[in-house]
Formats: sequence, structure tokens, C-alpha cells
Amino acid sequence: MRHYIYVAAALAAGRAFALAPEDVNIFTGTSGDGHTHPAAVCPFALVQAGPDTGRGTWAYCSGYRYEDKCVEMFSQTHLNGTGCPDLGDLGIKPLTDAELVKSRERAAPGFYAVRLADTIDVEIAAAPHSAIYRLDFGAAGDAKILIDIDYGLGNLETDTWAIKRVTDAAMEFGGDGRVLEGSFVREGWIPHRFVAFSLEFDREPAKVERVSERQAIVSFASREVLLKLALSTKSIAGAKGNLAHEIPDWNFDGVKERARAQWAELLGRVDAVADGERRANLATALYHLFLQPNNIADWPDTLYSGFSLWDTARAAHPLYTMLVPERVGGFVSSMIAHHREHGFLPLNAHWGKETQCMIGTHAVAAIADAYLKGFRDFDAEAAYDAVHETLLTSHPDRLKESWDVLDRYGYYPCDIILYEGASRTLEEAFDAECAARFARALGKAADVPRYERRAGAWKNLFDRETLFMRGKDSKGRWREDFDPLLLGHETDWPADFTEGNAWQWTWSVLHDAPGLVEAFGSRDAFTAKLDAMFAMSSDCVGDVGDVSGMIGQFVQGNEPSHHVPYLYQFAGRPEKTAEWMRTICDTFFHPAPDGMPGNEDCGEMSAWYVFACLGFYPVDPCGGDYVIGAPQVEKTVLHLAGGRTFTVVAENLSAENRYVRSVKLNGVPLDGFIIRHEDIMRGGTLVFEMVPEQGRASL
Repeated sequence: MRHYIYVAAALAAGRAFALAPEDVNIFTGTSGDGHTHPAAVCPFALVQAGPDTGRGTWAYCSGYRYEDKCVEMFSQTHLNGTGCPDLGDLGIKPLTDAELVKSRERAAPGFYAVRLADTIDVEIAAAPHSAIYRLDFGAAGDAKILIDIDYGLGNLETDTWAIKRVTDAAMEFGGDGRVLEGSFVREGWIPHRFVAFSLEFDREPAKVERVSERQAIVSFASREVLLKLALSTKSIAGAKGNLAHEIPDWNFDGVKERARAQWAELLGRVDAVADGERRANLATALYHLFLQPNNIADWPDTLYSGFSLWDTARAAHPLYTMLVPERVGGFVSSMIAHHREHGFLPLNAHWGKETQCMIGTHAVAAIADAYLKGFRDFDAEAAYDAVHETLLTSHPDRLKESWDVLDRYGYYPCDIILYEGASRTLEEAFDAECAARFARALGKAADVPRYERRAGAWKNLFDRETLFMRGKDSKGRWREDFDPLLLGHETDWPADFTEGNAWQWTWSVLHDAPGLVEAFGSRDAFTAKLDAMFAMSSDCVGDVGDVSGMIGQFVQGNEPSHHVPYLYQFAGRPEKTAEWMRTICDTFFHPAPDGMPGNEDCGEMSAWYVFACLGFYPVDPCGGDYVIGAPQVEKTVLHLAGGRTFTVVAENLSAENRYVRSVKLNGVPLDGFIIRHEDIMRGGTLVFEMVPEQGRASL
């Protein structure tokens, strides 16, 4: 078991450039397509308590939009930037005759506050499994509060979940009405989810009115009231224990300060010298990164869920291995536990349940990456067994695997797999390569050839005539009605791609970028195709909400394009990487409600931005190779395990000086355009010499 020593919190006050909670803009991404939420929350926590301004559609996946004028409810759980609506458990609503128009809204890490109807002040502070509310009804008079366990966020317009949303619901008052405890089961995007709660008021109610078995109105003979609550995924006793441990008294400000201290310690692991906007962007990105995975176990145990792995295996999990290595073993062990319970590794799992959303098996990448980087604080043999079984054994609850079809044809034929076949082939090829590397590292040589064969499946769908990935049928014939602009979206209509088209997915060979360049025939042909993608119209055939933040057919708002600007490096054109990195960051990222180009996706969009600021990125996010880009801030210092630091300096960085003339690691010119994970974790200094275009040089 490795031990980590962190001094960031103790030194934060003495480091002028340490990122701090005050640098975070909580409302970034709460408008547009970001789908973030301003809830009060602690790092990697279960409870995220805050306001809901709408529900029932894709626009309200988190339940909140900044531009909305009124609050509908306060609920205790929220998703961070997903593309599906859910959670919103245990509704709490101040009751008054006036509409709950919001004003004086403010938030900071671990804290949220708002004034409603020009008179009711609501403040919320968070602990990991719990939260405390301070309500002042002001001129509205005595406090009156609705408690609603029937409330929740979900797709009310299209899903049958709305019909059977809450079952097995029960809640009971005790302690002269001061205590309310209960549980329920909620169906939704996340299936059959058990929620238990324990809620207490700081004073005895004047009246408790049971509206139904799932709703109650609690009234007080005073305008001020405190309430605290805790949740559990296991039992009411677990919720009571969480509350007793985390918020044993009624010290609201103490809870608020403890939450702030937790955030200060994490954010303080990074120093940044940057202008105000980029500093806020970077701090906010780290904040969003550390919202999940969520510890769903009762205190003091640990079990993580909140794994949106199609997204987060690309950049978020590699960034966790740098910034929170003490948690990585827990993440992997929790994936192994998911395998034990479900028979396969998590795909897109929340609250310990599998949503079966998206494609690929990217838990394999996250696990293999951790092992290859030297993490040993998990059971490697159990992890490998989980990888092996998940990738080779069909499971009735896995909706998108079809291993027999993939291995028989070497790809997913479009006449057998009617939806997403090309994307699924590309993603599973990457996962197979990750499994091969893991097998090789563990000495399981007999398993490697099968994985390597599957890793090469992408070559079967690359059309050397059109220079696109495209669908192919079981007879080996290309799809005749091929349109590279046709978007695909799961099973909405027959198409070969997932949340994108051939222009976006042709580049998705994360594990073999040199091989992809070779498939194009020349570096010039590869570069010309990339140039055409950025230069052409952004018009597509079909409409998919996730396809946003476009420059030509490049899509910053969704994950399949995130590595694409760095591919210019493999074609010997680093200046194009630098050009597009500056353009993308300046165009799409701002500390404002609409300051994100697409869904936050559980920290992945933010992880991309952090790497952009640092000047390198895990194009192949398994094993520790980072491709050099162009840094977006003047200086960053990563405070690493064992008291080490890694400093990135961008000399003479400016809007004009966006190109890279040279890169030196610890004073020695970098050999090529790759920096290794171990180079970073040993500590040291990476210096970029930034110049205008005429001064640039090939790396």
C-alpha cells in the first residue's frame, strides 16, 4: 500500500498562485449544453444539494438552468453534466403564496444560497453524505416546508419511468415531528435505485400535515429554521449514521467551512499563473473533475460509482492518476466490485447500478492505465479476471457487446448490427489493445494474440478510397448509401456511428495513431483530411444534441473529437496543433453559465481543458504517454505525491505567441513530442518556448 503526503492545504496560504475555492465559478456550464449544477457538494461526494428549475427533458439533465427565473424544488442528488436526466432525490420546498422567483443567487464549493420571492433566504452547506439548510422566511412569516419523496428528475416526456418512478416508499415522523426518516426505490435511467434518508429539524414543528404517504408539509411558529439530512444507498440506519458522524450539531457555518477546507486542499494541488479568465476556467475545471466518482458507501467505508467511462477514460482518469493518486486504487477496486455484482465491468454506472448507456468497455482502459503506471493498491489478478470475462464472455444484461459477431467478422457488420457498428468496432479495438497491454504486463502471454487481433479491427473499416471509416456488411461490401455527414445516435435511426458522423469518428484509433497516419498513405494526405475537417461547413445530416461546439466538422462538445487536434503531431505539423488548441480554448471556454461547448460529462470536458492548459494530452489514455500540445497558461505547478512538484512554464505566452519553438524537460530538449507519466511524477520542470507563427519549429 503506497502512502501519499500532501502539503497543499498547509501551504496554500503561503503560495500566492495556489488555486482556491474563490477562483471557482460554480455557475459555469449551467446554461447552454453544459448540464452542470450549482449544488452544494464536497469532493467525490454522494449528496449534491441544491435548486432545481426544471425537469423532464434533455435540457434539464441536471435539473437546473441558470437563465430560469424560478426555483421549482431543492433536491439532494444531481448528475454533473450528463446527457440523461435522473436523480433529484428528496424534494424540499419552502412554501409561500408568491412564486419562487430567484435572486441574490451565489455559490462556492460546498455552499449554495439564494433569495426566493424577494423574501425567503435559503442557504445550503454540504458534507459527503449529508447537507444542512438554513432558511429564513423573512416577511413571508412563519416557516412552512414541503417534503416530497415522490419528486425526482427524469425524462417525463418520453420515458415510461415516469409511470413507475417511485415504489416501496415509506416515511415516518418521530421526535415530536423533529425527525423524518424513510426510504424508497426509484426507477429511471439509473434502474431500481434504493434511497434511504434521515432528516432532522432544529426545533419542534407547530404542525405536521401528511399530504400523502410520500409528501408532508411541516410548519413552524418561527420564520427561521435549520434542517439537516443525510442519505444512504443501503439503509435508514446508514443514513442516520452518516448524519450523526458528519453533522452532529447545528453549526451551519462549521459545515460550510469544513466543505471549503476539503475543496481548498484539492484545488491547492495546482498553482497557476494566468489571467483572470483562464485562472477561473482552470479552477472550475478541477472543481468539476473532482465531483465524481461518488463514494456511495456509508461512512466510514468506500465504494465509488459515478463512472461515465465512455467519456472519462479518455482524460479524467489519466488526470486522476496525477492529481488524486490516493483514490485511484479505490476507483479500480470499485470497478472490480461492480464486476462481482453484475458480471461485467461498469460501462456507465451510477449509484452502483448500470445504465447500459454508450458503447465500448472503457473501464478496461482505466484499469490497465492504472496498473501500467505502477498502481498496486488493488487486486490486479481480480482486475484482470474482470477485464477478461467482460471482454470475452457474453452477458445477457450487456446490450452492446456481441463478441461472437465481432470476432467472427473482425468488425460489426452493418447488416447485422444495425446501429453504431462502426463506432462500436473502433471503441472495442481500443479496449482490446488496453487488455493486451494489461495481459502482457501480468505475464499472461497466451491471452495477448486474441486481444491484438481485435485491436486491429479498425483497419477493416477504413476505406482507403474515401479515406473515411465507414460501415461494411457481412459480405465485406461497403455501405452503399454512405454519407460522411450523417449523424448517428444510438438506435434512433440506422447509422454506423454514435453521437457523430464519419468526419468525427474516422480519427478514433486512440491506440495506434501512427498506424492511422500510415493508413492514409502519407503524412500529407492525413494532414489534408484534418485540414478539410476544420475548414468545411458545420452542417450535418440529422440532429444530435451532443454534437455541439463545432469548428467545421470538428466537435469540441463531444468526446470522440477531443484528441483530434493533437493528431497533427503524428503528421509532423505541431504548429497546427498549437493553432487549434488556442482557438478552441479561446472560443469555447469561459467562466460563465454558457462557458462550455457541450456536456460536462462527469468531469471529462473539464479534464480536457486542464490538459490543454498544461500543454500535453493522453491521446492514447492507457499506459502513460502524453502528446505535446501548446500550454494555455503562463505557469502551472502540480503538487504531487511525496511532496514532489512538476512545473510547466510557457515562456512569452500570448495571443500571438501561441506556437512552440522548443520544449525542454529539466533543461534537456525533449526527444520527440511525447512526455511520459513517470517523467511527470518524478517531479521536474517542463519549459515551452512560445513564439509567433514565423518563429515556430517542428518538434
